[in-house]
Amino acid sequence: TFTEAQIKQEALYQQRLAIEQELEQRHRLVNVLYRLGTTAAQECGANKKLSGMELGGIGLFEKPYHPAAQQIGFDNRVRVMSVAAGSPAERAGIKVGDTLVAINAGQVKESRTAYRRANRDLTDAMKAGEVKLSLDRSGTTYSTLLAPVPGCPAPFHITREVMPSPKANGEAVLIPYSLMRLSRTDDEVATLAAFALAFNVRDLLGAPGEDAMTASRNRN
Repeated sequence: TFTEAQIKQEALYQQRLAIEQELEQRHRLVNVLYRLGTTAAQECGANKKLSGMELGGIGLFEKPYHPAAQQIGFDNRVRVMSVAAGSPAERAGIKVGDTLVAINAGQVKESRTAYRRANRDLTDAMKAGEVKLSLDRSGTTYSTLLAPVPGCPAPFHITREVMPSPKANGEAVLIPYSLMRLSRTDDEVATLAAFALAFNVRDLLGAPGEDAMTASRNRN
């Protein structure tokens, strides 16, 4: 028999394990989509820039998982989730786990969904070129210059669909968790993700005058 406290502790452990596994897959995707985004730079025009890092926060996870996420270090601050190899973020010395404090002297607010606003602000700031960032690492604040590179932004969402097939919704690439588990190499993920990314870049999800059923079929 188990006590109620032991059951809660085991549930918390399982949730923490699930989050850690998802973070590993998100890091894979950031590396893959950074490669795709820089390769497709000419498709998106000169004003699209990439940093090669993913920002997140506790609001990225479902509410029942928040206690487990807090144990790993997530809170209402904007946290660097992943840094792609060879990216501007890596060259700027930014590391996973750093907390974003300011973008070009503009203070980053704290909330469960602050990372969404921070992503938008960073995207806008990169249009002008080099961006000055202030970050916190283990209680010590440091500043660095981020020099973004041209590319196609490839935001993504990990879904829980059973079928391991990526989709596009016009803004983001939707990657099933099942695909990440089944893919043996990052190149396999890249091949399938590139197909979905192309639909977003080329705006192939809809055509003038098409009915809702056709649009839904094309989107899938």
